[in-house]
Amino acid sequence: RPVVFDTQHYLEFRNGRQGISHLLGLSRFDLAYQLERGWKELHRCVREIHFCDCRPTLGNTRGRNFFPGEGDLPLEEFSEVVRSSGWQGRIVPEVYPRHLGRGKRNHAHLLAAVKEYFPV
Repeated sequence: RPVVFDTQHYLEFRNGRQGISHLLGLSRFDLAYQLERGWKELHRCVREIHFCDCRPTLGNTRGRNFFPGEGDLPLEEFSEVVRSSGWQGRIVPEVYPRHLGRGKRNHAHLLAAVKEYFPV
């Protein structure tokens, strides 16, 4: 069955609770390990990655869906694991409009940021 691997949601469900505030107290190493473990378990079924960043300290609403690299998730480490697995599929960045910088950035900026993690 095809699977969507969402970096935020996977970590929430992996820790048994909905809401990113439950990620508080986990180190970057712990988060990277959990994403890597999940990827190794599921990557053969993954057709699409929802590439999200977050800041758990800001709570379950305001802390979600940050511009890649501006949150606390180990996206560099995760993207390296994905690339080294040879996976090819669709990557969908999920960013709330408020985290685009109040009009200072647009979709082209977002695409460029994702390409830094997943060069073509």
